[in-house]
Amino acid sequence: MIFCQAHKNEPEAMNMEKRYPEVTQKSGRIGVLISRLTLMLALAVLVLTLKTCCPGAVQCAKDWLGLGENGRTRAAFSALSGALSEGDGVVAAFAESYQMLTGETP
Repeated sequence: MIFCQAHKNEPEAMNMEKRYPEVTQKSGRIGVLISRLTLMLALAVLVLTLKTCCPGAVQCAKDWLGLGENGRTRAAFSALSGALSEGDGVVAAFAESYQMLTGETP
């Protein structure tokens, strides 16, 4: 049968990565970059579509994440930035911010 025989260039194709490593690595990096950019573009389109078509869903998501005016997430990041700008230690600032985020009393 014709289909069972290996292609005459199969050994050459198998050794291409060994012979041209810079070409295969560069094309691999370009592929990763293109897929990341495509994913970021898709997420941006999704966010803009939701923001335009379903503003109620966006507000619901903000409230659920605690990003509203009086949300815990906003308060935790405010406490973190305030503590870091005052010169407090990083560990203490993160601990205080985490306590605010989880709802514990600092």
